[in-house]
Amino acid sequence: MKMHPVCWSLLLATLYVPSASAAEDVRVVSFNILSYNNPGSASFNALVRIVETLDADLLLIQEAANASGRAAFQAHFQDRYPFRALGLADGGGNRQQTFSRWPLLNPANLFTVGFSRPTLRVDVDTDPNNPGAELRIYNVHFKAGSSGNDADLRFAMANRIRDDIESLRLTSPDFRIIIGGDLNDEPGDPSVVRLHTPIFNMIFEDEQDPFTGSRATRPSSGRNLDHFIVSRTVDAKTETRAIYNTASFIGDPPGPAQIGDSGLASDHLALYLDFTLVDFIPGDTNVDGSVSVADINAFVLAITNQPAYRAAFPCADLNEVADINNDSMVSVGDITPFVELLTGG
Repeated sequence: MKMHPVCWSLLLATLYVPSASAAEDVRVVSFNILSYNNPGSASFNALVRIVETLDADLLLIQEAANASGRAAFQAHFQDRYPFRALGLADGGGNRQQTFSRWPLLNPANLFTVGFSRPTLRVDVDTDPNNPGAELRIYNVHFKAGSSGNDADLRFAMANRIRDDIESLRLTSPDFRIIIGGDLNDEPGDPSVVRLHTPIFNMIFEDEQDPFTGSRATRPSSGRNLDHFIVSRTVDAKTETRAIYNTASFIGDPPGPAQIGDSGLASDHLALYLDFTLVDFIPGDTNVDGSVSVADINAFVLAITNQPAYRAAFPCADLNEVADINNDSMVSVGDITPFVELLTGG
């Protein structure tokens, strides 16, 4: 697909550049807390200090049992997290709870046959000026245990999540997705691999303790059971992925957390993921925050070779930036409205 050089010259001579968009740094924390525990207990207070210190924008809690502790925790963080979703209870009580600075849309509990603990799915509306959600979160806690049936149930839940993501991708193939939680399996195990094979376009985040290099998220067993798995559109803008252990700091950790808090709060360690949430602007095909002549080559690539475009701009949502005429496809039909965006027509 080529445009005559004269056309490009006329386009450049009459260029109109809209204002740039904002990008926001986002922190996601996932933490199997074992239980909220009773308000005022040493474990509850340690949990509160850790959450205050990590200062997440999105907080994924596993093992959200103990109703009184949960209520006290919610009240303490009401201003920080005005939006939250609580997963359905199984025989062990409520297992997952997701907290957010932004509105949570379409909460759903995903079940698989033979396993009563759901995965909690929410969509996050980070931009009040843009209808709908910009991010999907899966808060997971897979079946524990070492029997063959336990492993089968973990794999079945991974399949259930994968099917849900594939359904979303039928209409939004580049939607930003984060899976976080206690998968009760290690990186090479089948349930984990099922969620991040290359053809599935989800990426496993290799978290480590930044001070010790350890990958163990459950120190007592030395196992790496808690994970983030994210879409290409999140991974491409991720700056930090790490395990948080207050005992690993040389000297006292940054306050209000105290050196022994990780051991007091839970038998698991918290994970955190820092990424930049960019606005997708129609026509901003090079994803630099504005529409300009710098987008021309990227736009041509988007309409002529979509796999190559996604490889060149992994953080981009192709439909959001290149489907200028809103017909749910990226094609030559988007050329004229793209030129109009550039020229202010």
